[in-house]
Amino acid sequence: MILDLAQKTDEIFFKLRNLAGIELEYEQVDTMLEAWEKIMVKTSEALRSISSRLDLEYIEPSLISISKEKIK
Repeated sequence: MILDLAQKTDEIFFKLRNLAGIELEYEQVDTMLEAWEKIMVKTSEALRSISSRLDLEYIEPSLISISKEKIK
């Protein structure tokens, strides 16, 4: 399930990059990417919580940390 989501996400981002400034306004693409960052941050927080309950180590990816700072 996660792999399918990652593959679809990659496909969407590839298309967004190619359409930015041509078929989509840069602001629209930026808004979509910001929304995705928020989703990824929340997903990471949920994974941290679940890992903690299962007594598993969760190392947050550096891009998530950067995104958190950007969102603040």
